[in-house]
Amino acid sequence: MRRNVVLVGGGHANTQVVRMLKAQVPEDTVVTLVSEMAWSYYSGMLPGWVAGLYEPKQLQIDLKALCEDSNCQLLTQRVVEIDHRQKRVRLADGSSIPYDIVALNIGSRTRGDDVVPGVKEYAITTRPINALLAKLETAEKSFCLHTACPRVVVVGGGVAGIELAFTMYERYKNRYGTVQVIIVHQGTEILASGSRWSRRLVHRALSERHINLVTNVSVVSVSKTDAMLSSSETISFDILLWATGASPQHLELNGLQTDPEGFLLVNSYLQSVSDPSVFAAGDCIQIEGHPVGFPPKAGVYAVREGPIIAKNIIAQLTASSLTRYEPQSDFLSLMNLGDHRAIGAKFGLAFSGHWVWKLKDHIDRKWMNQFRALPDHAELGQAAISSELSADAAELTPFTAVKTLFTDEPTDEQHYERSLRVLDRMATDDHFRDQVIQSTL
Repeated sequence: MRRNVVLVGGGHANTQVVRMLKAQVPEDTVVTLVSEMAWSYYSGMLPGWVAGLYEPKQLQIDLKALCEDSNCQLLTQRVVEIDHRQKRVRLADGSSIPYDIVALNIGSRTRGDDVVPGVKEYAITTRPINALLAKLETAEKSFCLHTACPRVVVVGGGVAGIELAFTMYERYKNRYGTVQVIIVHQGTEILASGSRWSRRLVHRALSERHINLVTNVSVVSVSKTDAMLSSSETISFDILLWATGASPQHLELNGLQTDPEGFLLVNSYLQSVSDPSVFAAGDCIQIEGHPVGFPPKAGVYAVREGPIIAKNIIAQLTASSLTRYEPQSDFLSLMNLGDHRAIGAKFGLAFSGHWVWKLKDHIDRKWMNQFRALPDHAELGQAAISSELSADAAELTPFTAVKTLFTDEPTDEQHYERSLRVLDRMATDDHFRDQVIQSTL
């Protein structure tokens, strides 16, 4: 009897699941990927595209080619409902497809996009990322002929908003020679979850670019050219980017349990707590037993969740034991400044410079190259974004580690490789990590 595995959404997790199921799925099982589009964008390189560092095709994963190579069916349709009682995925055209196991990787939408008047009509939301590129290019057509100094407003002071502020600055500085960028943040401090080291480097970079920061206010409405603030002030703009965090997608879940915000509640195996045949990963989930908002809605978590879901689908098909997912409490954060420099953060430390951008570029390209090469089978996820621990990493000392991480502009183009070895050693050697951190105090 044929069994059906349906993957809903072509995000960072499910693209890996497609590849991993190819070599391991039982012969009686049909795998189908359902996606609104025949390609997916890698979010890690999106700010680089904004700054002009990458072409759109460098961000794209060709889902059609991926599925053809992986013996997976691709259905380009919008999913509107998961009917877990009937075990059917219902589509926007009124049709439906049956499943024995379904895996959701549907991302999220931007918080407030359907609450604040005018956002849907006049702002460019950052989620879903597939739509951001086209929306930005369309919006630019309305002012590119008559604007000498574009005025950009970014709403949101988290990592996504700050990174877009930097890369939008570079985008228009390179085109027009001058640009005005304003960040509007409802909190007192930007990057609230970041370390003081990170915030210090970010504030310095904002100051160098004369990017203005408006805090303790929210946007209450948006018109074609103006954003009205809760302080009753108005800010005019040519482009308004809405980067206010994640909200659940509009998808009928038919009683599958969610958290208070509406994100699908899953267990440590990434299964719905309501139905073990439903798996999910990425922005659309909240893991039972973890604090609200953890893990963060960041691509690095979806990248690591994908292989767990693939293993657990195989395990369920073969009546084997499932694998637990333990989200890491800390991850290497790399913020693109748009000018071949970046700010990195890990272990409570922060560092910046050209070598940090080289490191980010290396990691991003390594991730994308898996889908370019389309290997016969893949253990993706962490291996895709981590360097192997080099043989000479054990020779590092805390002094050389600090010197390596905090060199702003090394002349050696391979400096980022040595820095990655330092970070690898700190991740695997607690004593060494503590010594390095202590040396910076």
